[in-house]
Amino acid sequence: MRERKECILPLVRHCLEFFGNKNGLKKRLSQSVCNALQNYSYPGNVRELMNICERVVVMSETELIDLSDLPLEIVGRDEDFVAAQTGWCEGVGLQQVMNQVEHRILSQVMEKYFNQVDMAEALGVTQATIARKMKKHGLKRNR
Repeated sequence: MRERKECILPLVRHCLEFFGNKNGLKKRLSQSVCNALQNYSYPGNVRELMNICERVVVMSETELIDLSDLPLEIVGRDEDFVAAQTGWCEGVGLQQVMNQVEHRILSQVMEKYFNQVDMAEALGVTQATIARKMKKHGLKRNR
């Protein structure tokens, strides 16, 4: 596989379809995942690729498989990956990063839960905390 990089994506797509059909799931890859899979060295060769595909099909929570769904040995400790996962990059303070993460989490939870009580329960805080943080971040429920 190291010598035939052009075969990796067609093989990955075949495996995704195979494991998706087997588990009744439909998955697709983000461009960053395609790049990471093509740049990986595959010490375990095709068997390793098949295991990776089965893992991401079964374990990813969304239809779109992203870098966070891949094992760390594939994405490595790349600075861009760390920045994408944490929201941190050089020159950004901790409070700003924490606010970004808090906003992102609240936005995601708002999509899943329809009221502040359920949101609070899911996040392990009080409804008053959810109300205060939503106000702080300017988040409103669209009805």
